[in-house]
Amino acid sequence: MALFRSRAAAEEYAKSDPFYLEGVVKEYQVKDWDDNML
Repeated sequence: MALFRSRAAAEEYAKSDPFYLEGVVKEYQVKDWDDNML
């Protein structure tokens, strides 16, 4: 889990993850943070 300031930054990070690039992780999810989660 990680927090990013934008969805684009999260997507970029996930797509460059070595586990994703090597096929160890087949998919990822980017979820919006909501203040109700606190």
